[in-house]
Amino acid sequence: MSEGPVDLFGNPIDFAKPAEPGRPAHVPSAENHNKILLLAATGKSLKECAVAVGLSVPTLRKHYFSAVQQFDRARLMLTGERLSQLAAEAAKGNVAAIKELGKEIERGELRALGERVKDRGKSELPAKAKGLKEQRKEAAQGVKGLFEPRKPPSSLAH
Repeated sequence: MSEGPVDLFGNPIDFAKPAEPGRPAHVPSAENHNKILLLAATGKSLKECAVAVGLSVPTLRKHYFSAVQQFDRARLMLTGERLSQLAAEAAKGNVAAIKELGKEIERGELRALGERVKDRGKSELPAKAKGLKEQRKEAAQGVKGLFEPRKPPSSLAH
């Protein structure tokens, strides 16, 4: 156990003044890299991940560039790893793992079905709205009476 006061999370509190002004330079670690990937996999934003490891967003991007590049894939990677572990446990005969794997498969099938039917009945795209100029041009073509455009003289050849 560490000597001296600790904060709410068990980190030691250092009340000594720093030797140099400003924050000390960040040293990247594998632990922080994994923490960032797990947070991204659970749907956290880049800013939330940066706050969780005590960095600013630009510093996070600088030191953990590869983790930031994997943000979109992180959730899929975590889900895949989780499903492979469930399948391994189910193969060993673990009844709880078999039930959970069955639930995950059903959820996947429902998601796939939802994607297939969500656009059903919307085969035609809605007509593009006409702009103000186009609307006025069409309205001018239908003018009759006093303001009807004159017909060109018949002596003009095109």
